[in-house]
Amino acid sequence: MHPITLGFRDHKLEADYLAASFARDRAQGRTAIIVGTVVYLIYGLLDLRFVPEADHAMIWMIRLFALSVPLVVYLLSYTPIFKKHRHVLLASVGLAAGVGLITMLSMLTIQSAANFYPGLVLATFY
Repeated sequence: MHPITLGFRDHKLEADYLAASFARDRAQGRTAIIVGTVVYLIYGLLDLRFVPEADHAMIWMIRLFALSVPLVVYLLSYTPIFKKHRHVLLASVGLAAGVGLITMLSMLTIQSAANFYPGLVLATFY
């Protein structure tokens, strides 16, 4: 194994592994995107209680912008691009969710932000 990329040093073995794991990666990726998107949207219910009314539009704009990445990746999972770049694309989904949540947290008071901490943990696993 290569110590930085964690890929096989033998390029043929790496190609065989990637080919064998493609169907599973695509199915699990699609499922994770759907489940994660639903959780991310449901988590928006906390906005009603903890986000000031004046900030609702901005918070939802951030939330929907963050959800645009999973939508694009989900659509790309039906194209040949996904086969070559699936790991980066799937990683970008989690990154977008985390950055979106951190951006939302930065707009809230400390008292309100504490209620969104579990969402940050969920985004990390997403």
